[in-house]
Amino acid sequence: MPTRTGVIGEAEDWEPTGCLGGDARDAAMVLAAQEEAPHTSNGAVEFATALMRWMHQYPVPAADDVAAVEASVVSSGSPYDLTAAYADDPNTSGALVPNGTPFYLSTVPGVWNLESYADDAATVTVGAGVVINGELHPTFRMAKTFTLVWEEGHWTFDEASLDRTTEELFSIGTSYTGGC
Repeated sequence: MPTRTGVIGEAEDWEPTGCLGGDARDAAMVLAAQEEAPHTSNGAVEFATALMRWMHQYPVPAADDVAAVEASVVSSGSPYDLTAAYADDPNTSGALVPNGTPFYLSTVPGVWNLESYADDAATVTVGAGVVINGELHPTFRMAKTFTLVWEEGHWTFDEASLDRTTEELFSIGTSYTGGC
């Protein structure tokens, strides 16, 4: 896992790596990112990035992983039901990848944009490259905007949207310092 300098949570002395929580794409990674993400704008970026990497993959997360993430990560006021969302084995690639084809997201070519930040709320747009059958596609990219809230000492997920086009995000976004 990439390392950061300084004391986590006290200063914005590090830039988002795109790999907080590790390079896995399971519930343990998301929960580790949530635990490690400081109460800062960069912490919000890192948490949103981990969530994006977990949400968009095929095969989709296992039911136990979905339940673990939903229990810890979805904010108390969110209408999201992740268990229902993944129950029908959805294609979360936005039709970039054919149904049933293994894929995941990589933040190596990824970018982020902090849309807004106010002490206990953040809106972050995250972009990542699509890896199909183990190969990073040269042009396929995805973007998603996450609204986060700080609850009980952690960033939590309130809602997701498509506020920016992928093209727009990749033209204005800041690259991660690492990625995975």
